[in-house]
Amino acid sequence: FIVTQGQFFLDEMVSITGGKSYRPPTPDELEENIRAIALLLQQQYVIGYQPKASPNKDKWHSVEIKAEPIIGLKGEKIPLTLYTRKGYFVENPTK
Repeated sequence: FIVTQGQFFLDEMVSITGGKSYRPPTPDELEENIRAIALLLQQQYVIGYQPKASPNKDKWHSVEIKAEPIIGLKGEKIPLTLYTRKGYFVENPTK
């Protein structure tokens, strides 16, 4: 399907913030998307991070998060899906 300028900006924002977007191709698939979102919201965790003071003000700081797969009841490895921001920007408060 055709990607509009609005969809492009939404995808860019989602990529930067670590979110996820859904665009059901048909109204019939909207309910399926709502169920998927509800399931994700029930299974989410929030991990906080507060960096030490950095002299690198006005600079982008990349962040990489990794998680080991969990072990299922039958001993199988179950990969985790992480939705994370790619980093953060620290502004210089003296400006």
